[in-house]
Amino acid sequence: MMNWSFKSKRMPIGIDVGVRSIKAVQLSWPGREWQVEAVASIPRTGRDKTLDQDEVSRLAAVLDRQGFIGSDTVLAVPNEMLIGGIFELPSRSSGAPLDQIARMEIARVHKRDPGSFEMSSWDLPVSKRSSDTTNVMVAACAHADADGLLNLFDEAGLNVVALDTASWSFARACVGLVESESGACGILDLGWSSARLIVLYRGTIIYERTVPDGGVESLQNMLMQNTGLDNELVDHLLRSTSQEEAGQEQGGDSTVPRQLSAAITAYVDPIAKELETSLSYAAHRYQDATVECVALVGGGACVAGVSEEMAKVSNLPVRQANLGELAQCSSRLAKYHADASLTNALGLSAYFSKRPA
Repeated sequence: MMNWSFKSKRMPIGIDVGVRSIKAVQLSWPGREWQVEAVASIPRTGRDKTLDQDEVSRLAAVLDRQGFIGSDTVLAVPNEMLIGGIFELPSRSSGAPLDQIARMEIARVHKRDPGSFEMSSWDLPVSKRSSDTTNVMVAACAHADADGLLNLFDEAGLNVVALDTASWSFARACVGLVESESGACGILDLGWSSARLIVLYRGTIIYERTVPDGGVESLQNMLMQNTGLDNELVDHLLRSTSQEEAGQEQGGDSTVPRQLSAAITAYVDPIAKELETSLSYAAHRYQDATVECVALVGGGACVAGVSEEMAKVSNLPVRQANLGELAQCSSRLAKYHADASLTNALGLSAYFSKRPA
């Protein structure tokens, strides 16, 4: 972990490039809690969703207008650019060069040149069933992919000071939700095209996987098919603050809340099963692990009824990890308080900080 020292209490700008929008958050640390200083969310314009120079330049202009200070930014490496895995290596006490061994393993598994990528690795907590080995989780990104991303932001006058993974960004944002030393937290990122499950234990990511059909897009398609409404209307329904409001939006049609409720149940059920499997892994490997909460993040967490249905189906303590839950947020930014789609950007802004007590 690097030390971050500067005269301003502003942290770097966390930028989350999603499928449908680009979110940005800038925090400060005036005392013992993070303070949200600036927020922006702009729709994606690229037809094939490939980030280009025009989009990044447009983002830079928006940041300047929305009260962001400085040009230092932290980005999450897009999932499609990441490679990684979990490897069983010799015990760290053996003196073996574990980082080098992990690099060679990644190169072998993914058929890459060992010098062609940047790599980050972390030891998994020792389980009671462990032998004289060290389990290491690794995430890596090819130099060519990273350089292409950095160049886009450099051309727009934005200085990328760090690249992170979305998983670690979410973990950094949500680790304060775990109160006990042996507490575990399931983080469920409901994105547009897929869902991501992350298990956090003792402040470390011990498990993660992607659910390809778990994105909000599948819920939207289901509703379009069931209601006959077009894409724009269904998108608006999913942004309603309640299912009753969704019915009122459609002229008081009582069938809309029922259809929305049924679709949410059908959407949540398979994801809840995947969540149960992921948390069972933690319980099996770490017998003292206690699931204290399931944090819902991402755009899907903002859909009315999803968190309640997830809690009902999974029988777990589910909470929406939104901006107002994780940091102090002024009344000036009140419209963003309940927005869980900004959690990734928040965690990226906090890259150089420890979680406030």
